[in-house]
Amino acid sequence: MTAILIPWRDDFLIGIAELDAEHRDLIERFNAFNSALLEEKNIKEIRQILGSIYSRLEMHFALEERVMREFKYDAFDDHKTEHNELLNELSEFIEQFKKDPSLEYEEMVGSRIGKWVVDHILESDKKMAGMIDYMTTEEREREGSFFQPAN
Repeated sequence: MTAILIPWRDDFLIGIAELDAEHRDLIERFNAFNSALLEEKNIKEIRQILGSIYSRLEMHFALEERVMREFKYDAFDDHKTEHNELLNELSEFIEQFKKDPSLEYEEMVGSRIGKWVVDHILESDKKMAGMIDYMTTEEREREGSFFQPAN
């Protein structure tokens, strides 16, 4: 199994610079976790990586939710539910890992969490970002840097 769980692809870009940067950071963190598992790093280091992923994901989702609320995104409830589901799944995974770090987790991380993150970015986040395309220039400028195109 390769250390890169989720290779970065430009189709992950949703066009909101701050969120694109956070998506790249989160993917790097998931890849670091996968590498730590494969390299059989010490448990303390792996737990720190997991904690950083969870914390970063919470902050990222809070930012996305703020953007959706500000623009009265009509699919806010569904999108927020997806966020809550991933946080709950990740929390359960962390608890499971704390109880038994000797289990083989690569498959679970790759097939469930990794796939969820990719699908969420490519589907839900892109749909959310698409609402910005329908806004007037004045509306985008009023909202500031959230809506500057990613480079």
